[in-house]
Amino acid sequence: MNLKKTDFLWIVPLALVLGAGLSSLQPGNWLIGFTSFSFLFLLSFSLFTLAFRWAGGGKTLAWILAITFALRLLVGVSLYVFMEAFFHV
Repeated sequence: MNLKKTDFLWIVPLALVLGAGLSSLQPGNWLIGFTSFSFLFLLSFSLFTLAFRWAGGGKTLAWILAITFALRLLVGVSLYVFMEAFFHV
């Protein structure tokens, strides 16, 4: 099981957009954060796609995995922003 060229049409732009968004929330050098976050998202979306294909799931599994990933990311970022705003961690 390999990634198809068409997979990169959604993986790379999404990884870059999310990497830029998370990097803008962090203090410090934006470019270093952007490259780090984008690489992590690229790696995680690639592994997500490979695992999905390996499991042989359909649309239901895709929706379940996408919703759980998005909720976990949203909760993590929200907690970070909350703690940064109120506790100056």
